[in-house]
Amino acid sequence: MAVPLALRFRIRAADVSALRRKRESYSGKGAQQGAFLRDDGRMPRLQPTQETLRTLYLHSGNECAYPDCTARIINDAGIYIAQLAHIEAAERGGPRYNASQTDEERRSAENLLFLCYVHHKVTDAPEYTVAKLRQLKKDHESRFGEAAIARLADAVQDLTKQQQAHGAFSLSRLADFIDLPNRPVELPALAQEMRAFAAQLADLPREHRGILAIILEKGKSQWGNRSKIRMQIHELEARAGVGYRGLYPHLKFLEEGNFVELDIDDPEEGVPRVSLRNRRDFENPLWELIKSFCDASNISVLDIVVDLDFSSLD
Repeated sequence: MAVPLALRFRIRAADVSALRRKRESYSGKGAQQGAFLRDDGRMPRLQPTQETLRTLYLHSGNECAYPDCTARIINDAGIYIAQLAHIEAAERGGPRYNASQTDEERRSAENLLFLCYVHHKVTDAPEYTVAKLRQLKKDHESRFGEAAIARLADAVQDLTKQQQAHGAFSLSRLADFIDLPNRPVELPALAQEMRAFAAQLADLPREHRGILAIILEKGKSQWGNRSKIRMQIHELEARAGVGYRGLYPHLKFLEEGNFVELDIDDPEEGVPRVSLRNRRDFENPLWELIKSFCDASNISVLDIVVDLDFSSLD
């Protein structure tokens, strides 16, 4: 959005502690720490809109907002490596929490700024008041004029345009693998669906494709139903090296795009899971076809899903 997956980071001790706290929350303990629990019976906190995130990024100059810190928000590989910080906390018990704020005010651009991991932790300290952080945000954003913002917007647009799927999409190797019965009729239809599916993947940020690749590569089918590949949220956290709070915005984005299905509010067997969702506009279970082919051919799903290289199927 050099590592093959945007979310494949080393697991920190803090992440291990967070996993323990979330396990307790599923059984009714540690209610304040549980990321899946609602605050006083209300809906979970609202995530910032894509337009808000874009506005924040463009006004950040692609740098951490902390004074004299030049840590990047998005690195040269297009990977999001910063953290989104709240001036007034999003949840009760967080730094500078304001009970009178509305959910919309909490997720507004005025209440948010990008910080590197280190300075996100630093600014949790009591001496960083609401007034001090607002001034910090104002001073940082004032450094970048409209010309700089326009150049950054152009760079973001160019990065999006560079993401294209590769391959002839003849799918001859895939057709041989699944022994497609009526090739003259079925192969063109399958190729058309795969080409459309590849275009949909190309429209996703690389880090989101990385999450999908982890689920596809390591997920398991439900009770022999190979059309539903799913993974426990705990396992996804451990494999990605990112806690649920970091994963949640990405998973919601993928859910809204009909790429995954989340089972977290009333999970089966009390274990939250995420499943790959086969697109309703396609007749073929493309996730399962890709997974089966890669497993049998010793090809990494990262090549296809993350790098958008579909040539191995041709």
